[in-house]
Amino acid sequence: MLWSFEGLGFGHSSVAVANNKVYVTGIKDTIVSVGTLFNFDLTGNLLWQKDYGNDFTSNFHGTRSTPVIVGDLIYIESGMGAVYCLNAETGDQVWSVDFINDLGVDSVILFGFSESVLIDGDNLICVPGGKENNVVALNRFTGKKIWRSKGFEEPATYNSPILVNHNGQRLVIAMSASSIMGIDAATGEMLVQNKDLCGGSIIYADGLFYCYAENDGVVALVNASPEKFEIISKFPVPLGTDQHWARLVIKDKRLYVRHGNALMVYNIFS
Repeated sequence: MLWSFEGLGFGHSSVAVANNKVYVTGIKDTIVSVGTLFNFDLTGNLLWQKDYGNDFTSNFHGTRSTPVIVGDLIYIESGMGAVYCLNAETGDQVWSVDFINDLGVDSVILFGFSESVLIDGDNLICVPGGKENNVVALNRFTGKKIWRSKGFEEPATYNSPILVNHNGQRLVIAMSASSIMGIDAATGEMLVQNKDLCGGSIIYADGLFYCYAENDGVVALVNASPEKFEIISKFPVPLGTDQHWARLVIKDKRLYVRHGNALMVYNIFS
């Protein structure tokens, strides 16, 4: 272990590493229920912490959304259903959009909004899950709505949208409660729907899989192919609290593991 920090509060969100900084969110006080953005340098020094707004303290309380950094702006979606644009150097708010008050969503979903927003050029794409604004694109500099899709008018689910290029067409792939949608990234027109889902916590780097088991909190390095599934090495996560739900992050030969109240950083290359 290269460094660690205990004091993030409650959260299941992963870290974001950008601009030679480490960003992560947490809820320090479940009575106050305010989310805090923490900013570290790469050696583990806490540079600043900034409250951004109410976050989720009902079922499995804690932050959900991993921060997304583009240039000097940082984007966070709270479990209560609001998108915040903050200055990445200071944490000061630039704009915010509330799903319930601004986009007409009926209520917060059972376990809290749990997506990380998608940035596509000047657009920020998210899935509020409302009947009219089921999937929306906002101008990432102002928060102004660019397009909306009604989708299937289903509630949001616990998943982040992605952008793919399929046969020359740019599609936003997003999920709602029981559907996968393929939406034209430029116009918001829905083109594709599908069932039949699965889930898991796994990332891929340098030809190997890094797996984080939510039941027992073990991180495993795996060589997998159609012929075999070989566990090369594994270790139990030694610090932290509550559920093992945050995604692993790899940046510059370091593995970032967030477990509730604790952040651990490992050297994964000799």
